[in-house]
Amino acid sequence: MPVWQAQAMVPSSEFSEWLAFEKVEVQDPERSDWRAALATTQVVNHLIAVMGGKGRVKVEDMVLKMQPAAPSVPDPKTVEIKLKSWLNMLRSKKAVPFEVK
Repeated sequence: MPVWQAQAMVPSSEFSEWLAFEKVEVQDPERSDWRAALATTQVVNHLIAVMGGKGRVKVEDMVLKMQPAAPSVPDPKTVEIKLKSWLNMLRSKKAVPFEVK
């Protein structure tokens, strides 16, 4: 939505309230994960109850457990080994099981 359109739709007093809210609201990725887990927990527990199931899930069960990202640059030794293996495969008779024309 363009700024001019938002300004025409939202009074300045409401916009000021949203600015104040934005200043105090924490935008932490981990906290966002917990918010999503809380909402998911409520939905899952409601579905369990509606379907006549027993038991409940906990918020901790729904939080994403993220692993550290893999390095974006591979280890040079690993690249060398993979390239040598690939070249050896291409040089072997088994690399192409049919005749290429």
